[in-house]
Amino acid sequence: MNIKEIEERSGLPRSGIRYYEAEGLLSPARLENGYRDYSEADLETLLKIKRLRGLGLTLAGIRRIRSGESTLAAELQEALERLSEQSGELLGAQQECRWLLECRASWEGLLDVPQRPALASAREPEAEAVRPGGARPGPWRRFFARWLDELIANAAAFAAAVLLLRLNPVYDRTFCSLWIWVMGVALLFVFEPICLSLFGATPGKALLGIRVVGRGGGRLRPEEAARRCWRMLWSGEALRVPFVELYTLYRAYARDRRGEYQPWEYESRLEVRPRAGAMRVALSLGCAALLLCAMFFAALAGEMPRHRGDMSTAEFAENYNDLADYVTDGANFQHMSVHGLSDNTPREIFGTHLVTLCGDGGRPEFSFTESGGVLRRVEFSASGGPDSKMVGTYRGYMQLALRAFVWGRPGAGTADFAERMAMLDYIEQRPCESFSAEWAGVRVTCDFSHTGYRPTHLGLRPIAGEQERSYTVSFIMELA
Repeated sequence: MNIKEIEERSGLPRSGIRYYEAEGLLSPARLENGYRDYSEADLETLLKIKRLRGLGLTLAGIRRIRSGESTLAAELQEALERLSEQSGELLGAQQECRWLLECRASWEGLLDVPQRPALASAREPEAEAVRPGGARPGPWRRFFARWLDELIANAAAFAAAVLLLRLNPVYDRTFCSLWIWVMGVALLFVFEPICLSLFGATPGKALLGIRVVGRGGGRLRPEEAARRCWRMLWSGEALRVPFVELYTLYRAYARDRRGEYQPWEYESRLEVRPRAGAMRVALSLGCAALLLCAMFFAALAGEMPRHRGDMSTAEFAENYNDLADYVTDGANFQHMSVHGLSDNTPREIFGTHLVTLCGDGGRPEFSFTESGGVLRRVEFSASGGPDSKMVGTYRGYMQLALRAFVWGRPGAGTADFAERMAMLDYIEQRPCESFSAEWAGVRVTCDFSHTGYRPTHLGLRPIAGEQERSYTVSFIMELA
């Protein structure tokens, strides 16, 4: 790299770089045209010198470390002793300023004011003065900024899992959690470097007034931002592996309290706007609330059919099958076609849980009435004779058909959660009963009759001693 590039990346002026070359601390290669060609090793050397000079080490001390005449620990100890002396002198200067203010000293009468004994021998400022540290955000401010960024990534991964992959966060909890973990880390690794290199902050950091810049004060280059993100994910969060992450976060907190650099900050530094203010806190809390609401709304949207409102028979079948896969174990549930259910072993869902249909209940036969490409009536019926034993309630079929045909219409949309749950609960509370209702412009009728059975919450149980046993069930949904 040329002198301009190494200036930008190191944050040192050209004169300072030339000075370190003259002192023998830096030896860049020369091109054929005589220009200097700085390597990554030269940049690392400059950054090390810059850091040690900021701690008060002399050039002679740094030269001794590089030549092997001394160790870093020895030179740091010597610098620490000098800093202790300087801190005492600075304290004395503070006291002298207060003394002069108390004496109401003026320029004309300055020498008439007696000097405090502690400053009898004035000390001129030296070139080896310690670089004052800039304001840094506290660990909790940084933690919540990071938490907001992770919440954004998790919300995006959750929405993709529910709406695209059709993973149910209740019944596919393990796989859904694994997906959110992997995709959350991947999204952070992709979008955080982009945000840092383009804007100098991620959304969470921007909301809390934190900016990430290079050592020279400018924005990070994409590769620097990527390295920072990877080191943060690895050293600071252990790739967000549960429990291990808590340990790495504690270590990062301890390093921050000791004033040490974090492993991901060697090529960057943080700038903070001094006024965080109640407005920033309120905006951050509002953003977190919106993200949590978005995740909740995505979960609600996942329960909705793909085709809504007026639909064809084929679209109803797609809705039925998609919801059967989403709210049940789709491999164990009969799928729908334009001709009705498949010939698989009958299954039934109670509420939203799939169980085997008890006994000899017959498979419901579906029929459809379509007019002008619009499905107007959905009906299924089932019946059994003397050979029937324990018979299920068929409410699982009713609820699933209701979801596929009624949900998504006006009055039963995604936001109408209470209304939709009331429909399912209405059917749930009427096992083996006849009923009639109208929801979202659809008339729903059930006619359930039986002889020789006792109705229970789980279905029809044969009455002992009864020889005549039969039942019929008819369920109809029709546009009003």
